[in-house]
Amino acid sequence: MGIQKVLECGNFKGCPTEKGMNYSMCNWTPDESKFTPLIPHGQYMVEMTALYNNEEIMVVNCYADVVPLTPL
Repeated sequence: MGIQKVLECGNFKGCPTEKGMNYSMCNWTPDESKFTPLIPHGQYMVEMTALYNNEEIMVVNCYADVVPLTPL
């Protein structure tokens, strides 16, 4: 998914992370060969919550714009 590129921009430098910190990543492009070819253009948001022993330990909010690489 091209996840190794998340360290190139923003303040996330890898694990371990510090409690209470907000981390950002930018200008990351996933490996398009890992996705279906017909994802509709638009804006997307995914929220992921991690639990440990039924206690919330992390919430990750991901925002993405799917745009054409060439003008339509």
